[in-house]
Amino acid sequence: MLAWVLLPGRLLVRALDDVHEIAQSARALPRAADEIAKLRVELQDLPEHVDGLRDAFEGSNRELDEVNDQLFDMREVVEPLEPAAERIGKLAERLPGRTRPDHQRG
Repeated sequence: MLAWVLLPGRLLVRALDDVHEIAQSARALPRAADEIAKLRVELQDLPEHVDGLRDAFEGSNRELDEVNDQLFDMREVVEPLEPAAERIGKLAERLPGRTRPDHQRG
C-alpha cells in the first residue's frame, strides 16, 4: 500500500527529469543548427574540389600515357642492341690489360 502512496512522487520526479532533459536538448539545438550550417557551407565547395582533383588525375594519366609510349619506343630501339652489347662486353674482357671495374686481378 505504501508503494501506491509513493507512486505519484516517483512519477513527479521522473517527469521533472524528463523536462530537464528536454530543456538541455532545447539549449543544444542552436549549437547543432550552427554546426549544420557550417557543414553546408563547407560542402558547397566540395564539388569544385572534386572536379579539380579529377582534372589533375586526368592530366597525370595523359602524361603517364606519353611516358609509357616513349618507353615503348625506347625499348624497341634498345632491345635489338642487347646481343651486340653482350658481344662487345665479351670482346672487351679478352683485351690484354683490361679488367672490368667489378673484377680485380689477383
